[in-house]
Amino acid sequence: VANALKATVVNNSGLIEAQRISNQSGQITLTATGGDIVNSGVLDAQGKLGYRGGDIVLKGDQKTLLTSTSNIDTSAFAGGGTLEVSGHDINVRGTMKLGQGGHLLLDPTSMSIVSGTAGSNQISTAFIDGVLDSGEGISISASHLIKNSSAATKIKSTGTGNLTCKIGGAGTIALSGMKINIGGNLTASNTGGEGAHVALRLIS
Repeated sequence: VANALKATVVNNSGLIEAQRISNQSGQITLTATGGDIVNSGVLDAQGKLGYRGGDIVLKGDQKTLLTSTSNIDTSAFAGGGTLEVSGHDINVRGTMKLGQGGHLLLDPTSMSIVSGTAGSNQISTAFIDGVLDSGEGISISASHLIKNSSAATKIKSTGTGNLTCKIGGAGTIALSGMKINIGGNLTASNTGGEGAHVALRLIS
């Protein structure tokens, strides 16, 4: 299922299904150039009949917003699928079920890890903990900055989900004073730009 529009808003408030029922993965792609993407409905790419979950991509160059009523599912008994949320600015709300082994990619210009309610270009420590506890992975990939607020001091998970922070160009990863203790793997990297800077402190 694909929905691509130029210089306009892609707004899904209904139900889009692309369940995986064969070797061909179920895939839902919403893209926009010059406009926003807003999902307030259901995106269902569950895996069926013993197949892994499918892939859902929401990718634009302006705002990509998941509202409080957004419901996204890529789960399956055979293993979860993937969800990509990309845009200059992103806002992740609502509910999502990726499934064990599933993966979430957040790809804004900048991202702040915060304590409490998250707004635009923010993700909360509680959200990260919950995803990792479910055995689902998170990758935060930003072009300019990945940082934490002063109140966000801890990420702790006993789950198997992996956490990846990746910065591009001359960007910076600055997770200062944050303790990260997770059951999965922790990775921080840059895309090779000469000015890129990674600063991770007090990680356990």
